[in-house]
Amino acid sequence: MLKLPGPEWQPLPYNSKLGVEILYAAPTTSESPLSTIETETNTTLETLTLDCNPRSPSFGNSERTSSRGVAFKFADDNKAMSKSVLEPLVIFINERFAAIKTALAGPAGMVQATKEYERLTSQAFRVLFKKHRADQERMYPGKGWKAIECPVAPSMSNCETCGKAEDEVAGGNGLQQCGRCKKVRYCGRDCQAEDWKAHKPFCPK
Repeated sequence: MLKLPGPEWQPLPYNSKLGVEILYAAPTTSESPLSTIETETNTTLETLTLDCNPRSPSFGNSERTSSRGVAFKFADDNKAMSKSVLEPLVIFINERFAAIKTALAGPAGMVQATKEYERLTSQAFRVLFKKHRADQERMYPGKGWKAIECPVAPSMSNCETCGKAEDEVAGGNGLQQCGRCKKVRYCGRDCQAEDWKAHKPFCPK
């Protein structure tokens, strides 16, 4: 029996910046269990392959396939990614790209645009992801949003709520880790209290 070739998986370009390896491919008929995202316009792929680096010669360019479905998955998992994970990624990339373009048109030009590009970080995405998850839970209670964990692992060098780095915390006290799970850190009690509702489901003793 002739075995059809599988899809050719390619990495998304922001992997190194967000600390999570996601692959994409146009599924073949041999991959029928693999779900596809946006089978016609593929605006998800267009956004997630967008070159956001203002100093890059391909700034503003992206990949796009028109008429074929596109699937996404984590590099270490054969299951297709759900839209609940992809949607906040799309929002995050679009927000950062819009800020970079606005900065380029401003008086500081490339200098400010580069600073905006440097905010395309894993911790900034975690902050947005958790807000998006909370918003979805409020709008669609009981639909499982509380159980969806951010695909980007927490950073022990940034505040889980506001994203401040250790050297940005006022008072010289540094970041304090969660006393229960010891997996996340905060710049103070206010940030920890603000994050508790979102952090609680993922905070085992």
